[in-house]
Amino acid sequence: MIIQEIKQFLYLINLNTATNLQSFTKAFEILSVYLKNLILIFMCGICGVVKLNNEASIDLVYSTKVMTDYLHHRGPDDWGINTNAGTTLIHDKIVQLNADIPSFALGHKRLSIIDLTPLGHQPMSDEENGLTIVFNGEIYNYIELREELKGKYNFKTNTDTEVLLAAYQIFGSQMLRFLDGMFAFAILDIHNRKLFGARDNSGIKPFYYHYSFENGLWFASEPKAICKGLGMKGTPNHSILSEFLVLGVSDHDENTFYDEIRQLPPAHYLELDINSGKCTTHQYWKPPVISEPELGQNLSEQYISILHTAVSRQLRSDVPVGSSLSGGIDSSAIVSTVGELLGQKSSDYKTLTFSFPGFKNDESVLAKQVAAKAGLSWVPVEPTLDTLQTDLEQMVERMTEPFSTLSMFAQYKVMEAAKKQGLIVMLDGQGGDEVYLGYPRVVQRVIFHYLKQGKIGKSVHELIKLHENLSLSYNNMLLGNAYFNSKAIAFTRKKAIFSRYLNTDLIQSVRPDLLDDYFAGKDIYSKQNDELMKYLLPRLLRFADRNSMAFSIEQRVPHLSRLILDFNLSLPVEYRIQDGWSKYIVRKSLEGRIPNEILWSKVKRGFDIPQSYWVEQLSDYLVERVASNDEISTLFNKKSILQDLKTPSKQGSYYLWRAVSAILWIDNL
Repeated sequence: MIIQEIKQFLYLINLNTATNLQSFTKAFEILSVYLKNLILIFMCGICGVVKLNNEASIDLVYSTKVMTDYLHHRGPDDWGINTNAGTTLIHDKIVQLNADIPSFALGHKRLSIIDLTPLGHQPMSDEENGLTIVFNGEIYNYIELREELKGKYNFKTNTDTEVLLAAYQIFGSQMLRFLDGMFAFAILDIHNRKLFGARDNSGIKPFYYHYSFENGLWFASEPKAICKGLGMKGTPNHSILSEFLVLGVSDHDENTFYDEIRQLPPAHYLELDINSGKCTTHQYWKPPVISEPELGQNLSEQYISILHTAVSRQLRSDVPVGSSLSGGIDSSAIVSTVGELLGQKSSDYKTLTFSFPGFKNDESVLAKQVAAKAGLSWVPVEPTLDTLQTDLEQMVERMTEPFSTLSMFAQYKVMEAAKKQGLIVMLDGQGGDEVYLGYPRVVQRVIFHYLKQGKIGKSVHELIKLHENLSLSYNNMLLGNAYFNSKAIAFTRKKAIFSRYLNTDLIQSVRPDLLDDYFAGKDIYSKQNDELMKYLLPRLLRFADRNSMAFSIEQRVPHLSRLILDFNLSLPVEYRIQDGWSKYIVRKSLEGRIPNEILWSKVKRGFDIPQSYWVEQLSDYLVERVASNDEISTLFNKKSILQDLKTPSKQGSYYLWRAVSAILWIDNL
């Protein structure tokens, strides 16, 4: 791609020098064409402060530099700080910046995916319109948007960052309706005296903030960066901690594990009115309304076309790209599509699979088949037990919040291996289960969906077929929903389990309104939207963001493209679950593209790991960490946790791991 063209340019220059003007001119034409269409992509960390109280004693330059330094792993190639409290810092360059706002500072750390010019340096300003932006992520359709806006805006670069500035200047907050990408950004609008911040539809990119009149508004890509900037140690939010430990949920609203810090939920934007100090958030996107497809429409063909577009957009890069690959449908769909798009060039494309030989759920054999069928290179990633403790310590530091299971460790090791393979961008199958109806607890609600419509025969048919094809038990399907929807039964059971590990006050910190929502008897569509926007996917995306950025890798998730979201989420369930098969359109569309052993498997495959074995290997270390922490005694029953960490039959418990993970996080604040 561009790198090859530059080599050709240099070759022609050396070969012809000034003796052959025609060839010399041709060389410049080659370079200029590719520079004109250059896709400047940056994986970043962002941060900033807007001070509302002139009496507050805050050194904005120092505090913002502290935050950017903490975010170094998110963007080790470049940094910049804009502030009207004195200067604009661009490495060693100092430029005066003036604005009629009490005080502000915007900071940025950049990982360059393609960076042949300094045009993409951030913070980026549009001085004429009084706008300054810091942006993390990528706008996949920015080339198309730039083409539409070029008659209304005077572009100076080819960056997607400037497209965001243009879109904001022209459309204001309505700009978000046009974006297909993963993003978190903040725009300081000096003329209108406000700060505008936004996060993508699915919450792929993080946006944390702290707001008070005394301190002003602080934001960053990671919560601990804000704590560092404010010079404080974070305080655990007992409600969020309890909801994570008892229910296994987090990231379901604006609250975080840090009492002082909030997050912008997926598909939301934030506006800070600097004059009044008022800060408000608004939801700009919801899953589309269910609608019947047009008559005669071939849904399988349409899905494949959309999948190809989503993957091809996310393959855009001039640094090495690879894929995470399990033995499941979602990652296999992406890898298969990559093979089709790259054709004969595919053999250099690397796919990485977490492998644990001897573990009953090891999927490496199936993953290898998928890679071979797609014509791609396959790299198994096997954990090294002698570094397990060190790896865990580093992962706890990078996660900055508790994590549910040690499957996150498998993902961490895959990203580490990707870095060693020289990969900078990784495509991942994350989001497929949430978008395509892959989880049994959601799929089984189709039975009651048909019952409510009076379609008894259809309900019985799906009941039988779900048992035959997905191995769902009749008891779970018929009684599971009633059990799950009974707050009294389900929560009482969970409290009984966690009363062994948690003190009563912490258990009682679960918010009643959350319980009402979590255990509400929702239909299949509402339950899917809950998993997608609140109770599952946001948490998984947080884990993925931390694991990939720990190694300065950009992770892209094609299944969460706006194209796929809008197409699939609008389809009635009749098209998505048929004859007991979930993900029906996806399965039918991929026939002949991935092995049938995966496509029509009766076993749901994902990122399965030997949790019990790993905890056993770590037990001495974990016992020492828990025993040495005296601060947790008011929250946890240390005696029971220590006892179970030493008991082999208890070591695989996910309830136990949640408690241990929370303790490690508190110990690391």
